[in-house]
Amino acid sequence: MYGLRWGVRPTEFYRNLYGTPVYDLTTNEIHAADNEEFKAAVSLFVDTIKEGLAPNETGGALSTGGFETGRFGMQLSATWDIATLLTMAESSFDWAIVMLPINTDFDKRMLSTFRGNGWCISKDAENKDVAWDFIKYMTTTEEAMRLAQAYGIPELTSYAESEEYLNDFSGSTATYDKSVFLRMLDFTTNFSNMGVYAQINDVIKNDYELVLADQMTVDEMAEDVQVQAESLMAMQ
Repeated sequence: MYGLRWGVRPTEFYRNLYGTPVYDLTTNEIHAADNEEFKAAVSLFVDTIKEGLAPNETGGALSTGGFETGRFGMQLSATWDIATLLTMAESSFDWAIVMLPINTDFDKRMLSTFRGNGWCISKDAENKDVAWDFIKYMTTTEEAMRLAQAYGIPELTSYAESEEYLNDFSGSTATYDKSVFLRMLDFTTNFSNMGVYAQINDVIKNDYELVLADQMTVDEMAEDVQVQAESLMAMQ
């Protein structure tokens, strides 16, 4: 039994949990050693795991199931996690979803990493017009939004804010406030995992695991990330 479940997401969220990112995608500047928000984010995840409030899933998700098992008081969830709750937990126990909390020290709400569907057409595609028609169908029709809603928030704003979407629970006896996810869209941050940023992410994750193993302090981690990330960025 645990108070909460972070899942595998801490290694994404601590990069910019409160609004000051470890790396700035616009200027390519590194802000780790001087970033109190970054240190606070790492401390939050590390302390809850070390104190036994949350399981350590850095190496991969637990095989014994998540919030739907009733073994967790809270769970950091994505939109697609709700489909599992609707089919497995339903109304077997009381549950609800809420926005991520506000850190009173920084007076800032926690940010969620944002993932959106992106569509593209290869320059070598033989049937570009057909591909373009498909993209238009997938992004501008309510029928497509209705089919894809179990995997995330519909991209078509008019449908995402409609009564049909907000009150559609796929026939489940359980219901929840779907507008929570819409409101969280105002509190999201980029998810970068390509090129040099993937290398920097690996550095941060490796040091994070050392902190969890009591082989490095949070301050030492921030200093080391600063040095290694600047070095990687300089080679670009």
